[in-house]
Amino acid sequence: MINYGPTDFEADLDLLAQKLMRCQGLAGIGNWPFNKIYGIPRGGLPVAIALSNRMGLPLTDNPNQEKVLIVDDLIDSGSTMTKYRGDKGQCFACLHVKPHSPRPEFFAREIPNDWIRYFWEGEEATVEENIVRCLEFIGEDPTREGLIETPSRVIRAWEEIFAGYKQDPEEVFKTFDEPQVGGLVYLKDIEFYSTCEHH
Repeated sequence: MINYGPTDFEADLDLLAQKLMRCQGLAGIGNWPFNKIYGIPRGGLPVAIALSNRMGLPLTDNPNQEKVLIVDDLIDSGSTMTKYRGDKGQCFACLHVKPHSPRPEFFAREIPNDWIRYFWEGEEATVEENIVRCLEFIGEDPTREGLIETPSRVIRAWEEIFAGYKQDPEEVFKTFDEPQVGGLVYLKDIEFYSTCEHH
């Protein structure tokens, strides 16, 4: 996990503001690509407020206008960026992208593919709390006797089922160079379980 603090924020905000102001300067006064800033709730709000102060641009609560700079903290899958990008020529900016992320017009830097906890987020819900919410969502009472320990059971099960995600394949699979062998090796009755994304 990456713990992202105020000092990191100031440094990345400087990088992002410099890129944005360089773009504004190249466009020439009156032709600026953006004249308002919209922060995507929740993570984009602190970034938008800080950029507004640095660049002297007003905040707006309406992303569906012309010349709006839409701001978020992180682009991961790109779904939020797609949702907010309109047809009015809005630009998109964020502090961070991950190696697999689609690239917006402006971003401060790429970060490793790891969970990041921004200092303005407060304490995140634990995995157990999220499992309790899932039980409530399906109409269950997570406080009833049979379900009280279910969140911890689910976590233990996931740790076992998905243990392979924490293994290095090179440590599991071995190959051997044996020049005298030229045929197929056939093995059967081997149990195999898949948790790939389409199952």
